[in-house]
Amino acid sequence: MVKSYSYYDWKLIDLLVEGKLALEMLPKTKIEWLLTVILPDGRTLASKLIETRDYRPIELFGKLLEVAGDKFSLIADIRGKTPLHISVGEGLTNVSQLILEALANRPLSDHICVMADLLPDLVSTVPFAICSYFDKRVIKCNWFEQQTQGTLKITEAE
Repeated sequence: MVKSYSYYDWKLIDLLVEGKLALEMLPKTKIEWLLTVILPDGRTLASKLIETRDYRPIELFGKLLEVAGDKFSLIADIRGKTPLHISVGEGLTNVSQLILEALANRPLSDHICVMADLLPDLVSTVPFAICSYFDKRVIKCNWFEQQTQGTLKITEAE
């Protein structure tokens, strides 16, 4: 759910992006909140960090993903671009990999609608990360290991 912002949230985001505030100074709940805020210019904290294309903000984005854990969601900005769209469009494969790793443990219904149009680009830009993402989606049924119909059983010779 996207929430409205306050001047305080906007200032915190500016301070984080400018490197004037350490992420460690904020409680986890505030960080999770800031990841859902839409700024007055229509961007999100994640999109603002990624679009700078500077090492420090991108490193900060990686730390944000670690702190947010399973609370991270692909929230689109006013242009309809998610952090994944921006990272793929800018050729930031390291950021795309971080995002896919974070999403791999989230319910598929949480983000597949906003990333479906990116699947061909993800396969060509970050093939190993998208394969790992899909591998985590494979459901392994218990009965499959016990199924023996149509297979040969190897028995020890008497």
